[in-house]
Amino acid sequence: MTSDNFSPARCASVIGLYITENKRTILLSIASIFGILTLLAIFAMLKTNYNYPVSYSGVTYDRALMMLPTYIILGYIFSALACSIAFMTLKSKQGRIHTLMVPANASEKLLARIIIFMIAFPVLYILLVCCADSIRCLIVSCTNHVIEPMPVYVALFNPQIRHIILTDDPIAIRMAVLGFFTIQSFFLLGSVIWPRLSSLKTFAVFTGIGLFYAGTAAWLTVILSKNRMAYISSGPKGHEIAILTTIGIAAILFNLAMTWMRLRETDVITTKR
Repeated sequence: MTSDNFSPARCASVIGLYITENKRTILLSIASIFGILTLLAIFAMLKTNYNYPVSYSGVTYDRALMMLPTYIILGYIFSALACSIAFMTLKSKQGRIHTLMVPANASEKLLARIIIFMIAFPVLYILLVCCADSIRCLIVSCTNHVIEPMPVYVALFNPQIRHIILTDDPIAIRMAVLGFFTIQSFFLLGSVIWPRLSSLKTFAVFTGIGLFYAGTAAWLTVILSKNRMAYISSGPKGHEIAILTTIGIAAILFNLAMTWMRLRETDVITTKR
């Protein structure tokens, strides 16, 4: 019987085992995502006229960089889909037995999936975006054009261009990151509750829960504002941001805790059967 004490070595073993057992699926998924991103980058290149400079407030920039928000939205979608299959082995009795036989407790199995799907996958996605956009820049550079292409990873370090294609507002960036991890935690929870068609069921159910969280946040904001209890403020609406951040973090922790409890429950049910 696996010890209930957390072991980093066992957690690392679970990560290695998962990658080894699913390497074909992982490689096929990476190739598919990279193909989609490359096609989008080439599409952006074909829609951009590199013979005529485009400027905004005196700053000349590569209009193909306006695809960056699309890459970000796709990152949300692909990350949610990835988390929805984190525990796809639970959809069959054989898969549940296989998961149970992995020499690790529920905490180690959960942390292994968090590292793979909530941390490693977003980093990998960013690398794929950079590689796909580099192909666009390489194609443009091999032809005669007036404007030199600028990769997205270069543009993001240019404050003037970054301000054009995205935003420099730290609050907006923080809320976007928080929303990203909140969505991931929802779909990770959905993968252990509904192993079959997890992404569709999770989207349908947790959209309602997400609206409930948003409504609760808005209601608390109004109540606290009326009672003048919002003393944390970095600006005109600092307390509202603080409330939304708190609720977002609480939602992430709640979803992960429920995922852990469901894993333990699955282990117990499978053992009794």
